[in-house]
Amino acid sequence: RYKRMNGYDLRQNREDAHKMYQNRFSAHIFTKSVLKILRHHDTSNPLFLVAMLSAPHTPIQVPWLYRKRYLEQIQQGWSKKEAAYAAMITAIDSSVGKIVSVLNKRKMMDNTILVFTSDNGGFAPSSNFPLRGTKSTQFEGGTRVPAMVYSPLLQKSRYVNTQLFHVTDWLPTLVSIAGGRRSDVPAQVDGVDASQTVLSGVASPRQEIVYNVEKTEKQTRAAIRVGKWKLIFGSWQKIRGGWASELDILRKSQHDIPLRSLYNPLGAPWNTSFIYSLIANEAGLRDLSGPLWIGDRPFSLFNLHDDPSERINVLHYRGQHDDVFQRLLAKLETYIDAAMEDVVHKAKPNPRANPKYYGNVWSPGWC
Repeated sequence: RYKRMNGYDLRQNREDAHKMYQNRFSAHIFTKSVLKILRHHDTSNPLFLVAMLSAPHTPIQVPWLYRKRYLEQIQQGWSKKEAAYAAMITAIDSSVGKIVSVLNKRKMMDNTILVFTSDNGGFAPSSNFPLRGTKSTQFEGGTRVPAMVYSPLLQKSRYVNTQLFHVTDWLPTLVSIAGGRRSDVPAQVDGVDASQTVLSGVASPRQEIVYNVEKTEKQTRAAIRVGKWKLIFGSWQKIRGGWASELDILRKSQHDIPLRSLYNPLGAPWNTSFIYSLIANEAGLRDLSGPLWIGDRPFSLFNLHDDPSERINVLHYRGQHDDVFQRLLAKLETYIDAAMEDVVHKAKPNPRANPKYYGNVWSPGWC
């Protein structure tokens, strides 16, 4: 067995900075650096700036300045962890406000594209309801995230865009909006130029998304979406592959909202099949949400247009969607065959990398 290695990993450029910022809230550290860059930037030159504020994220810790705003919610039944999570979101809201304020003061906002997005869905105690699953799953709750684009350069604004967009699309899209060409982006980048989708709301050129391909010695898990159809290969942990409690969501909302009137993330009323699945699950009738085993392989096929919460695996309706299943499976197997086996999880720690040899700081150079 290998002993756990511990060390600090905060750097400013190449220099260790953990002593300089000890006992500081990381979002404050990063925001301060962003504001410094903006205040000293020569506005005659272009600027690309990525601010990853690392919250909300574990550990669920946040300064009292934000936690004290949620004391009333704790008295109403929220757990301290839930209140702290909400406080972390408030802290990020404050950081974004400061960034926008500097952009406005320096007259930079008039020629800026501001994108606010996330890397994955929430993990407990967050809720991705009505989407299914959490971070670390291939369900929509773990992979579909909200995003906001603000800019005076937008030709269409103040609406919800439901087009497909993948994280790899940001690079070619932003390069195009900034006046660059697709040839300026490395050919091996998988993203597509969706600049017109962002600027004017036209149909996205992206019609396919590969969620993940994970190959290990023990199992393979993968998922793909083509149009409205999504195919998942592999099983999952029930604790991460379910839904937040509808009743709990209603309790926290402090509104007596009928379950059937809850908002569809696609912007349309819930369809009949989705409502039926909720009623069936609540009544203890046949559960159609689980995988269907075909031979020794578990599969799930969802129609995300009609069922964005992934309540009904249509493969349980034998023979009705065989053509869709075979088409998506052929595509997914192509990606699985091309993927390399995940060796990270079975790699053995190298004792030469132990931070204790580098002032308790994670450092390069040992290899």
